[in-house]
Amino acid sequence: MTGSVRAAYKRTSGHRYLAWAGVSQAVNAGTNLLVTLQLARALPVRDFAAVALGLALLALAVAGLRGYSFEPAVVHGDLSRTSAQRMLADAALTGLGVGVTIVIVVLALGGPTATASILAVGAVCAVVQDGARWVLISLSRWQLAAGLDLLWLATQLIVLGIAWGSATGAALSWTVGAIASALAGGVAVRRLTSAGLSSPPRRVWHWGLEYLIASGSLQLAILVAPITGGVELAGVLRGAASLLGAASVLLGAAQQVVVTRLRAVMDNAALRMLGVRIGVLLGGLVAVACLPFLLIGDSLGGQLLGETWPLTRAILPILALQRIATAVAAGPAFVLRKKLGQTSGVWWRAGITAAALFAVLVGSSSGSAVGAALPLACGAVVSIPIWMTLLRRATPESTPIPPHAADVDPLHQEGRPVQ
Repeated sequence: MTGSVRAAYKRTSGHRYLAWAGVSQAVNAGTNLLVTLQLARALPVRDFAAVALGLALLALAVAGLRGYSFEPAVVHGDLSRTSAQRMLADAALTGLGVGVTIVIVVLALGGPTATASILAVGAVCAVVQDGARWVLISLSRWQLAAGLDLLWLATQLIVLGIAWGSATGAALSWTVGAIASALAGGVAVRRLTSAGLSSPPRRVWHWGLEYLIASGSLQLAILVAPITGGVELAGVLRGAASLLGAASVLLGAAQQVVVTRLRAVMDNAALRMLGVRIGVLLGGLVAVACLPFLLIGDSLGGQLLGETWPLTRAILPILALQRIATAVAAGPAFVLRKKLGQTSGVWWRAGITAAALFAVLVGSSSGSAVGAALPLACGAVVSIPIWMTLLRRATPESTPIPPHAADVDPLHQEGRPVQ
Protein backbone atom coordinates (compact mmCIF):
# COMPACT_ATOMS: atom_id res chain seq x y z
CA MET A 1 0.00 0.00 0.00
CA THR A 2 1.41 3.40 -0.96
CA GLY A 3 1.96 6.09 1.62
CA SER A 4 -0.94 8.20 0.32
CA VAL A 5 -3.27 5.22 0.32
CA ARG A 6 -2.21 4.22 3.80
CA ALA A 7 -2.66 7.76 5.13
CA ALA A 8 -6.07 8.14 3.54
CA TYR A 9 -7.18 4.77 4.78
CA LYS A 10 -6.03 5.56 8.30
CA ARG A 11 -7.83 8.88 8.29
CA THR A 12 -10.98 7.32 6.91
CA SER A 13 -11.13 4.22 9.08
CA GLY A 14 -11.42 6.16 12.36
CA HIS A 15 -11.83 3.46 15.02
CA ARG A 16 -13.34 5.91 17.46
CA TYR A 17 -15.92 7.05 14.95
CA LEU A 18 -16.66 3.47 13.95
CA ALA A 19 -17.27 2.51 17.56
CA TRP A 20 -19.80 5.29 18.12
CA ALA A 21 -21.42 4.70 14.74
CA GLY A 22 -21.68 1.01 15.58
CA VAL A 23 -23.36 1.81 18.90
CA SER A 24 -25.78 4.17 17.18
CA GLN A 25 -26.69 1.71 14.44
CA ALA A 26 -26.94 -1.25 16.82
CA VAL A 27 -29.29 0.57 19.17
CA ASN A 28 -31.34 1.92 16.26
CA ALA A 29 -31.68 -1.57 14.82
CA GLY A 30 -32.52 -2.84 18.29
CA THR A 31 -35.47 -0.49 18.65
CA ASN A 32 -36.83 -1.60 15.28
CA LEU A 33 -36.20 -5.28 15.99
CA LEU A 34 -37.91 -5.01 19.36
CA VAL A 35 -41.11 -3.55 17.94
CA THR A 36 -41.08 -6.04 15.06
CA LEU A 37 -40.75 -9.04 17.37
CA GLN A 38 -43.44 -7.74 19.70
CA LEU A 39 -45.83 -7.10 16.83
CA ALA A 40 -45.11 -10.53 15.32
CA ARG A 41 -45.94 -12.20 18.64
CA ALA A 42 -49.04 -10.13 19.38
CA LEU A 43 -50.71 -10.06 15.95
CA PRO A 44 -52.15 -12.75 13.66
CA VAL A 45 -50.01 -13.49 10.61
CA ARG A 46 -52.12 -11.43 8.21
CA ASP A 47 -52.34 -8.39 10.52
CA PHE A 48 -48.60 -8.48 11.13
CA ALA A 49 -47.99 -8.67 7.37
CA ALA A 50 -50.16 -5.57 6.85
CA VAL A 51 -48.17 -3.64 9.46
CA ALA A 52 -44.91 -4.93 7.92
CA LEU A 53 -45.93 -3.41 4.61
CA GLY A 54 -46.43 -0.05 6.30
CA LEU A 55 -43.05 -0.22 8.05
CA ALA A 56 -41.42 -1.11 4.72
CA LEU A 57 -42.64 2.22 3.38
CA LEU A 58 -40.93 3.99 6.28
CA ALA A 59 -37.63 2.24 5.54
CA LEU A 60 -37.87 3.23 1.87
CA ALA A 61 -38.55 6.87 2.71
CA VAL A 62 -35.61 7.06 5.13
CA ALA A 63 -33.30 5.43 2.59
CA GLY A 64 -34.26 7.86 -0.15
CA LEU A 65 -34.00 10.93 2.07
CA ARG A 66 -30.58 9.90 3.34
CA GLY A 67 -29.21 9.78 -0.18
CA TYR A 68 -31.06 12.86 -1.44
CA SER A 69 -30.44 15.22 1.47
CA PHE A 70 -28.63 13.90 4.55
CA GLU A 71 -25.54 12.29 3.03
CA PRO A 72 -24.74 15.08 0.52
CA ALA A 73 -24.80 17.56 3.39
CA VAL A 74 -22.25 15.48 5.30
CA VAL A 75 -19.88 14.76 2.40
CA HIS A 76 -20.01 18.04 0.50
CA GLY A 77 -22.08 20.49 2.53
CA ASP A 78 -21.40 23.17 5.12
CA LEU A 79 -24.29 23.16 7.57
CA SER A 80 -25.47 26.25 9.38
CA ARG A 81 -28.44 26.41 11.74
CA THR A 82 -30.73 27.55 8.95
CA SER A 83 -29.72 24.83 6.50
CA ALA A 84 -29.88 22.19 9.25
CA GLN A 85 -33.39 23.30 10.11
CA ARG A 86 -34.31 23.01 6.46
CA MET A 87 -33.08 19.43 6.49
CA LEU A 88 -35.22 18.66 9.52
CA ALA A 89 -38.21 20.34 7.87
CA ASP A 90 -37.72 18.11 4.81
CA ALA A 91 -37.56 15.14 7.16
CA ALA A 92 -40.78 16.15 8.92
CA LEU A 93 -42.67 16.54 5.64
CA THR A 94 -41.38 13.20 4.39
CA GLY A 95 -42.31 11.53 7.67
CA LEU A 96 -45.79 13.02 7.56
CA GLY A 97 -46.33 11.64 4.08
CA VAL A 98 -45.12 8.22 5.17
CA GLY A 99 -47.33 8.24 8.27
CA VAL A 100 -50.47 8.99 6.27
CA THR A 101 -49.54 6.29 3.76
CA ILE A 102 -49.00 3.71 6.52
CA VAL A 103 -52.52 4.27 7.83
CA ILE A 104 -54.00 4.06 4.34
CA VAL A 105 -52.17 0.82 3.49
CA VAL A 106 -53.03 -0.92 6.75
CA LEU A 107 -56.67 0.14 6.54
CA ALA A 108 -56.91 -1.05 2.94
CA LEU A 109 -55.61 -4.48 3.99
CA GLY A 110 -57.94 -4.70 6.97
CA GLY A 111 -55.10 -4.49 9.48
CA PRO A 112 -55.17 -3.11 13.04
CA THR A 113 -56.20 0.54 12.80
CA ALA A 114 -55.09 1.65 16.27
CA THR A 115 -51.66 0.09 15.91
CA ALA A 116 -51.20 1.64 12.46
CA SER A 117 -52.21 5.10 13.70
CA ILE A 118 -49.71 4.99 16.55
CA LEU A 119 -46.93 3.78 14.25
CA ALA A 120 -47.78 6.59 11.82
CA VAL A 121 -47.00 9.18 14.49
CA GLY A 122 -43.79 7.36 15.29
CA ALA A 123 -42.84 7.34 11.61
CA VAL A 124 -42.87 11.15 11.46
CA CYS A 125 -40.59 11.39 14.48
CA ALA A 126 -38.34 8.56 13.26
CA VAL A 127 -37.50 10.43 10.05
CA VAL A 128 -36.86 13.69 11.95
CA GLN A 129 -34.64 11.85 14.42
CA ASP A 130 -32.61 10.36 11.57
CA GLY A 131 -32.11 13.83 10.10
CA ALA A 132 -30.92 15.17 13.45
CA ARG A 133 -28.47 12.28 13.79
CA TRP A 134 -26.91 13.07 10.41
CA VAL A 135 -26.56 16.74 11.29
CA LEU A 136 -24.79 15.80 14.52
CA ILE A 137 -22.56 13.39 12.60
CA SER A 138 -21.60 16.17 10.17
CA LEU A 139 -20.55 18.21 13.24
CA SER A 140 -18.46 15.24 14.49
CA ARG A 141 -20.77 14.88 17.51
CA TRP A 142 -20.83 11.12 17.28
CA GLN A 143 -21.54 10.58 20.96
CA LEU A 144 -24.63 12.78 20.81
CA ALA A 145 -25.86 11.00 17.68
CA ALA A 146 -25.56 7.67 19.46
CA GLY A 147 -27.18 9.24 22.53
CA LEU A 148 -30.35 9.93 20.55
CA ASP A 149 -30.69 6.23 19.79
CA LEU A 150 -29.95 5.27 23.38
CA LEU A 151 -32.64 7.68 24.57
CA TRP A 152 -35.10 6.10 22.13
CA LEU A 153 -34.34 2.58 23.35
CA ALA A 154 -34.50 3.52 27.03
CA THR A 155 -37.84 5.27 26.59
CA GLN A 156 -39.18 2.38 24.52
CA LEU A 157 -38.23 -0.17 27.18
CA ILE A 158 -39.84 1.87 29.95
CA VAL A 159 -43.14 2.20 28.09
CA LEU A 160 -43.00 -1.43 26.97
CA GLY A 161 -42.59 -2.52 30.58
CA ILE A 162 -45.83 -0.72 31.42
CA ALA A 163 -47.80 -1.87 28.35
CA TRP A 164 -46.33 -5.34 27.76
CA GLY A 165 -48.03 -8.01 25.69
CA SER A 166 -50.26 -6.13 23.25
CA ALA A 167 -49.68 -4.85 19.73
CA THR A 168 -50.91 -1.41 20.77
CA GLY A 169 -48.44 -1.33 23.65
CA ALA A 170 -45.57 -2.37 21.36
CA ALA A 171 -46.42 0.35 18.84
CA LEU A 172 -46.87 2.94 21.59
CA SER A 173 -43.50 2.16 23.16
CA TRP A 174 -41.71 2.56 19.81
CA THR A 175 -43.54 5.79 19.03
CA VAL A 176 -42.94 7.41 22.43
CA GLY A 177 -39.24 6.57 22.06
CA ALA A 178 -39.21 8.17 18.62
CA ILE A 179 -40.90 11.32 19.94
CA ALA A 180 -38.42 11.71 22.80
CA SER A 181 -35.42 11.13 20.54
CA ALA A 182 -36.66 13.50 17.83
CA LEU A 183 -37.28 16.30 20.32
CA ALA A 184 -33.84 15.84 21.87
CA GLY A 185 -32.27 15.81 18.41
CA GLY A 186 -33.98 19.04 17.43
CA VAL A 187 -32.75 20.78 20.57
CA ALA A 188 -29.19 19.52 20.07
CA VAL A 189 -29.10 20.66 16.44
CA ARG A 190 -30.29 24.14 17.36
CA ARG A 191 -27.72 24.55 20.12
CA LEU A 192 -24.74 23.19 18.20
CA THR A 193 -25.21 24.83 14.80
CA SER A 194 -24.19 28.42 14.18
CA ALA A 195 -26.65 31.13 13.21
CA GLY A 196 -26.76 32.48 9.68
CA LEU A 197 -26.85 30.81 6.29
CA SER A 198 -23.45 29.79 4.93
CA SER A 199 -24.78 27.67 2.07
CA PRO A 200 -28.05 25.91 1.29
CA PRO A 201 -28.20 22.17 1.96
CA ARG A 202 -27.13 20.08 -0.99
CA ARG A 203 -29.65 17.75 -2.54
CA VAL A 204 -28.48 15.09 -5.00
CA TRP A 205 -31.32 13.41 -6.86
CA HIS A 206 -29.39 10.35 -8.08
CA TRP A 207 -28.03 9.54 -4.62
CA GLY A 208 -31.55 9.58 -3.27
CA LEU A 209 -32.82 7.35 -6.07
CA GLU A 210 -29.87 5.00 -5.69
CA TYR A 211 -30.44 4.61 -1.96
CA LEU A 212 -34.13 4.12 -2.52
CA ILE A 213 -33.35 1.26 -4.88
CA ALA A 214 -30.38 -0.24 -3.06
CA SER A 215 -31.16 0.12 0.62
CA GLY A 216 -34.83 -0.45 -0.11
CA SER A 217 -34.52 -3.52 -2.35
CA LEU A 218 -35.66 -5.83 0.43
CA GLN A 219 -38.41 -3.41 1.42
CA LEU A 220 -39.55 -3.27 -2.20
CA ALA A 221 -39.65 -7.07 -2.24
CA ILE A 222 -41.82 -6.97 0.89
CA LEU A 223 -44.19 -4.69 -1.01
CA VAL A 224 -44.37 -6.66 -4.27
CA ALA A 225 -44.28 -10.27 -3.03
CA PRO A 226 -47.88 -10.16 -1.73
CA ILE A 227 -49.15 -9.16 -5.18
CA THR A 228 -48.77 -12.73 -6.46
CA GLY A 229 -47.97 -14.73 -3.34
CA GLY A 230 -50.30 -13.42 -0.63
CA VAL A 231 -49.84 -10.83 2.10
CA GLU A 232 -48.33 -13.42 4.48
CA LEU A 233 -45.07 -13.34 2.52
CA ALA A 234 -44.55 -9.73 3.60
CA GLY A 235 -44.44 -10.83 7.24
CA VAL A 236 -42.03 -13.67 6.44
CA LEU A 237 -39.58 -11.41 4.62
CA ARG A 238 -39.88 -8.77 7.33
CA GLY A 239 -39.19 -11.31 10.07
CA ALA A 240 -36.09 -12.66 8.31
CA ALA A 241 -34.78 -9.15 7.65
CA SER A 242 -35.23 -8.28 11.34
CA LEU A 243 -33.27 -11.33 12.50
CA LEU A 244 -30.42 -10.39 10.18
CA GLY A 245 -30.44 -6.84 11.45
CA ALA A 246 -26.79 -7.13 12.57
CA ALA A 247 -25.79 -6.90 8.91
CA SER A 248 -27.69 -3.65 8.56
CA VAL A 249 -26.00 -2.36 11.71
CA LEU A 250 -22.55 -2.96 10.23
CA LEU A 251 -23.47 -1.47 6.87
CA GLY A 252 -25.02 1.59 8.46
CA ALA A 253 -22.06 2.19 10.75
CA ALA A 254 -19.55 1.78 7.93
CA GLN A 255 -21.55 4.11 5.71
CA GLN A 256 -21.54 6.89 8.28
CA VAL A 257 -17.84 6.55 9.03
CA VAL A 258 -16.70 6.35 5.41
CA VAL A 259 -18.75 9.19 3.98
CA THR A 260 -17.90 11.56 6.82
CA ARG A 261 -14.17 10.97 6.30
CA LEU A 262 -14.12 11.20 2.50
CA ARG A 263 -13.08 14.86 2.59
CA ALA A 264 -9.59 13.70 3.55
CA VAL A 265 -9.15 11.49 0.47
CA MET A 266 -7.82 13.55 -2.45
CA ASP A 267 -6.16 10.87 -4.57
CA ASN A 268 -7.84 8.44 -6.99
CA ALA A 269 -5.53 5.57 -6.11
CA ALA A 270 -6.33 6.00 -2.42
CA LEU A 271 -10.04 6.14 -3.19
CA ARG A 272 -9.91 2.94 -5.26
CA MET A 273 -7.91 1.03 -2.66
CA LEU A 274 -10.24 2.22 0.07
CA GLY A 275 -13.31 1.00 -1.79
CA VAL A 276 -11.91 -2.48 -2.36
CA ARG A 277 -10.66 -2.87 1.20
CA ILE A 278 -13.93 -1.70 2.73
CA GLY A 279 -15.90 -4.08 0.52
CA VAL A 280 -13.82 -7.10 1.48
CA LEU A 281 -13.78 -6.19 5.17
CA LEU A 282 -17.51 -5.53 5.32
CA GLY A 283 -18.33 -8.75 3.50
CA GLY A 284 -16.33 -10.76 6.04
CA LEU A 285 -17.83 -8.96 9.04
CA VAL A 286 -21.38 -9.38 7.78
CA ALA A 287 -20.80 -13.09 7.17
CA VAL A 288 -19.64 -13.51 10.76
CA ALA A 289 -22.56 -11.45 12.07
CA CYS A 290 -25.16 -13.51 10.15
CA LEU A 291 -23.85 -16.93 11.17
CA PRO A 292 -25.38 -17.13 14.68
CA PHE A 293 -28.85 -16.40 13.32
CA LEU A 294 -28.58 -19.30 10.88
CA LEU A 295 -28.15 -21.65 13.85
CA ILE A 296 -31.34 -20.65 15.69
CA GLY A 297 -33.42 -23.67 16.68
CA ASP A 298 -37.14 -24.08 16.14
CA SER A 299 -37.95 -23.51 19.80
CA LEU A 300 -36.21 -20.13 19.99
CA GLY A 301 -37.36 -19.19 16.50
CA GLY A 302 -40.97 -19.85 17.43
CA GLN A 303 -40.63 -17.75 20.56
CA LEU A 304 -39.18 -14.86 18.55
CA LEU A 305 -41.46 -14.84 15.52
CA GLY A 306 -44.44 -16.95 16.48
CA GLU A 307 -46.44 -18.38 13.56
CA THR A 308 -44.14 -16.69 11.03
CA TRP A 309 -41.08 -18.73 12.04
CA PRO A 310 -41.43 -21.93 9.89
CA LEU A 311 -41.41 -19.99 6.62
CA THR A 312 -38.81 -17.52 7.89
CA ARG A 313 -36.37 -20.31 8.73
CA ALA A 314 -36.30 -21.50 5.10
CA ILE A 315 -35.16 -18.14 3.70
CA LEU A 316 -32.64 -17.09 6.36
CA PRO A 317 -29.60 -18.56 4.50
CA ILE A 318 -30.72 -16.94 1.24
CA LEU A 319 -31.13 -13.50 2.77
CA ALA A 320 -27.82 -13.94 4.61
CA LEU A 321 -26.13 -14.39 1.22
CA GLN A 322 -27.93 -11.29 -0.01
CA ARG A 323 -26.65 -9.29 2.97
CA ILE A 324 -23.05 -10.50 2.48
CA ALA A 325 -23.01 -9.67 -1.24
CA THR A 326 -24.57 -6.29 -0.55
CA ALA A 327 -21.80 -5.56 1.96
CA VAL A 328 -19.04 -6.37 -0.54
CA ALA A 329 -20.60 -4.10 -3.16
CA ALA A 330 -21.07 -1.37 -0.56
CA GLY A 331 -17.34 -0.61 -0.40
CA PRO A 332 -17.13 0.89 -3.91
CA ALA A 333 -20.59 2.44 -3.55
CA PHE A 334 -19.65 4.26 -0.35
CA VAL A 335 -16.38 5.77 -1.57
CA LEU A 336 -17.88 6.89 -4.89
CA ARG A 337 -19.80 9.47 -2.86
CA LYS A 338 -16.63 11.49 -3.36
CA LYS A 339 -17.74 11.89 -6.98
CA LEU A 340 -20.87 14.04 -6.87
CA GLY A 341 -21.69 13.60 -10.56
CA GLN A 342 -21.28 9.83 -10.60
CA THR A 343 -24.68 8.73 -11.91
CA SER A 344 -23.79 5.38 -13.48
CA GLY A 345 -24.45 3.41 -10.30
CA VAL A 346 -28.09 4.40 -10.04
CA TRP A 347 -28.90 3.12 -13.53
CA TRP A 348 -27.18 -0.20 -12.91
CA ARG A 349 -29.00 -0.54 -9.61
CA ALA A 350 -32.31 0.28 -11.26
CA GLY A 351 -31.85 -2.41 -13.90
CA ILE A 352 -30.73 -5.11 -11.47
CA THR A 353 -33.44 -4.29 -8.93
CA ALA A 354 -36.18 -4.19 -11.57
CA ALA A 355 -35.12 -7.63 -12.83
CA ALA A 356 -34.93 -8.98 -9.28
CA LEU A 357 -38.37 -7.65 -8.35
CA PHE A 358 -39.90 -9.15 -11.49
CA ALA A 359 -38.34 -12.46 -10.45
CA VAL A 360 -39.77 -11.97 -6.95
CA LEU A 361 -43.24 -11.63 -8.47
CA VAL A 362 -42.75 -14.83 -10.45
CA GLY A 363 -41.18 -16.73 -7.57
CA SER A 364 -43.89 -15.64 -5.14
CA SER A 365 -46.73 -16.79 -7.39
CA SER A 366 -46.59 -20.28 -5.90
CA GLY A 367 -46.71 -18.85 -2.38
CA SER A 368 -43.08 -19.82 -1.85
CA ALA A 369 -41.00 -17.68 0.49
CA VAL A 370 -37.85 -19.16 -1.07
CA GLY A 371 -39.04 -18.07 -4.52
CA ALA A 372 -39.50 -14.56 -3.17
CA ALA A 373 -36.06 -14.39 -1.50
CA LEU A 374 -33.79 -16.07 -4.04
CA PRO A 375 -33.91 -13.28 -6.69
CA LEU A 376 -32.74 -10.78 -4.06
CA ALA A 377 -29.62 -12.83 -3.36
CA CYS A 378 -28.89 -13.27 -7.07
CA GLY A 379 -29.22 -9.54 -7.72
CA ALA A 380 -26.85 -8.70 -4.87
CA VAL A 381 -24.19 -11.13 -6.10
CA VAL A 382 -24.38 -9.74 -9.64
CA SER A 383 -23.91 -6.20 -8.33
CA ILE A 384 -20.41 -6.92 -6.95
CA PRO A 385 -18.46 -6.98 -10.26
CA ILE A 386 -20.52 -4.06 -11.56
CA TRP A 387 -19.59 -1.80 -8.64
CA MET A 388 -15.95 -2.85 -8.75
CA THR A 389 -15.88 -1.90 -12.44
CA LEU A 390 -17.53 1.46 -11.77
CA LEU A 391 -14.94 2.16 -9.07
CA ARG A 392 -12.05 1.29 -11.38
CA ARG A 393 -13.35 3.51 -14.19
CA ALA A 394 -14.09 6.42 -11.88
CA THR A 395 -10.56 6.43 -10.37
CA PRO A 396 -8.10 6.51 -13.29
CA GLU A 397 -4.43 6.33 -12.39
CA SER A 398 -2.95 8.01 -9.34
CA THR A 399 -4.31 11.49 -9.91
CA PRO A 400 -5.63 14.06 -7.44
CA ILE A 401 -9.35 14.77 -7.14
CA PRO A 402 -10.00 18.51 -7.67
CA PRO A 403 -12.77 19.75 -5.34
CA HIS A 404 -15.18 20.68 -8.13
CA ALA A 405 -14.03 18.36 -10.91
CA ALA A 406 -15.44 15.50 -8.87
CA ASP A 407 -18.91 16.67 -9.94
CA VAL A 408 -18.57 15.01 -13.36
CA ASP A 409 -19.32 11.34 -13.94
CA PRO A 410 -16.40 9.89 -15.97
CA LEU A 411 -18.83 7.52 -17.69
CA HIS A 412 -21.24 10.36 -18.56
CA GLN A 413 -19.02 13.33 -19.26
CA GLU A 414 -21.87 15.77 -19.70
CA GLY A 415 -22.67 15.25 -16.01
CA ARG A 416 -25.93 16.11 -14.29
CA PRO A 417 -26.94 19.31 -12.55
CA VAL A 418 -26.86 19.04 -8.79
CA GLN A 419 -29.47 21.05 -6.94
